[in-house]
Amino acid sequence: MRERRRRKVRSLRRSRPSADGWWQSLGQAGLYLAIGAPAVAIMAIIWFYSPIVTIQPAAMLNLANVNNAEFAVSNTGRVTVYNLLFQCEIIQENGGRLTTSGNIVHLPSGRVVEQSVSTVSPNENITRNCGLGAAVSPRRTVSIIATAKYTWPLVKWTGYYTRRFSSRQDQRGGIALVPDP
Repeated sequence: MRERRRRKVRSLRRSRPSADGWWQSLGQAGLYLAIGAPAVAIMAIIWFYSPIVTIQPAAMLNLANVNNAEFAVSNTGRVTVYNLLFQCEIIQENGGRLTTSGNIVHLPSGRVVEQSVSTVSPNENITRNCGLGAAVSPRRTVSIIATAKYTWPLVKWTGYYTRRFSSRQDQRGGIALVPDP
């Protein structure tokens, strides 16, 4: 005689995940969330409260002296920046470089010192020029690299913003500084 085949009945226990597995998965997700959420929050706070400094030409370039090129340094961020120093590097056509400071102050005693701007508040502009030095012919000037160095609030990190400008003749015959991409 033929024997009947017995069907194997799957138990419900095996098809359903155990409660221990679910709790273990939730525990791992909680650990990732406990580490990840504060890290994302800290990065968002740093991004939100980071200083944003920009540099733009403030006027037409003086044909007699490139060192008198004026720049508007703006704090467009949400926090005040401290100890702002401004510097220009003038690059001539022949490859020569001249670095000047826009932080020169003449004291009543006759001394000449370099002094930073103590604070630049949010949405505040200051005007700086490329400082004192030998006159450079604009025909030989290819570009000016303007750099603003500043200190962040609270954490006292140092930040830099550098922008390169090329001298170009405009439609009226004047020399204008055009930002390089």
